[in-house]
Amino acid sequence: MSGPGIFKLYLAAALAVTGCAAPKGRFQSLKEPGYAGKLERVLLVYRNVNTESTLGRQFSDRLAKRMALLLEQKSVPSESVRLEREVLDRTAPIKAAAIRFRPKQLLYFGVTRADSVAGMRRVGADLPQFRSELSVTLEFSVVDAQSGRTVWRTEAYFYSPPEPEAVADQLFDEFRASQIF
Repeated sequence: MSGPGIFKLYLAAALAVTGCAAPKGRFQSLKEPGYAGKLERVLLVYRNVNTESTLGRQFSDRLAKRMALLLEQKSVPSESVRLEREVLDRTAPIKAAAIRFRPKQLLYFGVTRADSVAGMRRVGADLPQFRSELSVTLEFSVVDAQSGRTVWRTEAYFYSPPEPEAVADQLFDEFRASQIF
């Protein structure tokens, strides 16, 4: 094989190794030692935050949708509540959903930090070299609805913008490792 055929093969291999993989997050999880419960009826709770410039449009909505799908695949009923920024009482939608849905656990999540660094420097004969980096921290916590205690929590660190679907998949790997799923 030579010419264009070998080039296509090298290009496909390079993309497979470098460009196609979702960024892997670093999770730091804590679980209450005495908690033996599993996720049963989960109310997903998140704030409506504009992440368009950092993580893309509707990041949290897409993350909630993927988590609901993953729960459904394991026969775990779920419902989502998005907390709006403009309302005075942000607990009202949670209380209404709790009465209607009767969750066993509440799963809170949100973007807690997004750091962006951009720069340029001159290389050689005035050739500009541009650099841009984004790191993101997300927090997830599971609260037992009956006791009101936080029974599991994690912070997920990503050093490049993750896709919400990949975040959900990695989060559920953490759930399995913590034995709450």
